[in-house]
Amino acid sequence: NQEREEFNSECIEFVKALREKDDVQSRIRTISVLAVLLQGPFDTGNAILGSQNLVDLMIQMAGSDDVVQQRIAVEAIVLSASKKDKAAGIIAQGADILKNLYRSANDDIKVLALVGLSKIASSKGTDTSAGIVAEGSCQTLGRACCKFLTTSESFDIRRWSADGLAYLSLDADVKEELADNLPALKALFNLCQSQDAHVLYSLTTIFV
Repeated sequence: NQEREEFNSECIEFVKALREKDDVQSRIRTISVLAVLLQGPFDTGNAILGSQNLVDLMIQMAGSDDVVQQRIAVEAIVLSASKKDKAAGIIAQGADILKNLYRSANDDIKVLALVGLSKIASSKGTDTSAGIVAEGSCQTLGRACCKFLTTSESFDIRRWSADGLAYLSLDADVKEELADNLPALKALFNLCQSQDAHVLYSLTTIFV
């Protein structure tokens, strides 16, 4: 409808203005805006992602030495691949960077990279997924998600861990192992008390 089109146009023009500046702060603001849109009006965020060539910018920022840029970019990369058909494309471009960021000392960055790797691993049948699974099976990634889920006190880290498990638990072996992991199940049930729609969707996917 007209209101939606006007909203899309305003968002696109806002991001265009930020991109014209092309300094660090403008880049951070650009990808922050994208991340917000991808968690709400996804179609708007997706349109901006494609029209403004932001995938390359996200990859560039994720590969920088700046922790702030890494954190914002890797979250946007993960969010931009929220649909399985996109996971093998967008995330695959940054697969090597995700593997590097998974070794980060910053748990917020590490868990987001883990979610990205989980999405690649769950996209079986692609060249990129084959490479990731060869290094670490879906079960190994699932155990890493469970470790974050049961040891971290941070809600964000636990909710991202659940997101990773939502993808990985499509694998029967991962789901079977999770069913025997009582601490992880307890942590997931505790997350069910959240009002966060993103978390509840992930939990529903896991328990189906």
